[in-house]
Amino acid sequence: MKPKNAYVPLVLLVLFFLPLASLAQVPEPVKKLFPPEVGAWKLKGPQAFDEKTVFDYMDGGAEPYMNFTYKQLYVGQYDNGGKKIVAELYDMGSSTEAYGAYTLDVDGSPVTAGTETVLSETALRVWKGPYFLKVFDFGAGAIKPEDATAIGKAIADKIETAGEKPKLVAAIQADLKPAKMRYFHKDVTLEDIYYIATKNVLELSEKTDGVWAECECGDAKPKVGVIQYPSAEVRDKAWTGFCAAIFTQPGAGTKPHPIYIEQIKTNECTGIRKLSGANGEPLLALCFECRNLEECAKVLKSLGPGESGKGGQ
Repeated sequence: MKPKNAYVPLVLLVLFFLPLASLAQVPEPVKKLFPPEVGAWKLKGPQAFDEKTVFDYMDGGAEPYMNFTYKQLYVGQYDNGGKKIVAELYDMGSSTEAYGAYTLDVDGSPVTAGTETVLSETALRVWKGPYFLKVFDFGAGAIKPEDATAIGKAIADKIETAGEKPKLVAAIQADLKPAKMRYFHKDVTLEDIYYIATKNVLELSEKTDGVWAECECGDAKPKVGVIQYPSAEVRDKAWTGFCAAIFTQPGAGTKPHPIYIEQIKTNECTGIRKLSGANGEPLLALCFECRNLEECAKVLKSLGPGESGKGGQ
């Protein structure tokens, strides 16, 4: 989630003026995750916000986290002679859901803290165990990397469980050099990652799991996604809807083949492929922005066993 100009003043309002009776209680184990001091920085809080009061804390900013299994937000403020840094600790209930919240914004440089961490000009974002942690300057400006990293690492070090990435992440293999990996469930999250169509043609819901990455195939940089469906029927409906919305050739995707690829415009091909997961889970693989049909087929075929063991077009 990108910081919004209206976000910080609302944080100020909540941290100082929201009645304590309206806030959720902070469990003692969670309080211990916030060190009372980090160098010269001293803690105020933390405060807790459940799925209702979180909307008072961030007007319009909470929705992206609700598309995962959000449980609670804990907010601590660190003060250093008038300077303030906010540490938002999101309890997402599981490491996979926390990873999804963490990947909502993957811009930045890797930092050694937590299980996985990125640092941008405005925030440090950390994933560890069932928690996603965001550390940012109270004034919504640039944050000093050493301050953000010190506070973020101090909190992350107290989280005992490292956590595991969603199993679906492994579908996009290292050979494709995946970068900016995202994990999602719903169409509204994918829309923020990559626009596909005005309608939910991929039949995404809270029952689907998806991963997305910017990859490399030779000189090309295709965008690749893999989606797991609750049933083959839903997967096949998504195949039909996607082909009808995206492709232009008559009868696109209607033949009983596990792959369909089409040149959308000059030097740009799009493809879709039916896959089976390790335990027979119904999957769809998507590939955008390949330069030619052969390149697109190569990417799609690298993503795992095809439907019924078939891999051809």
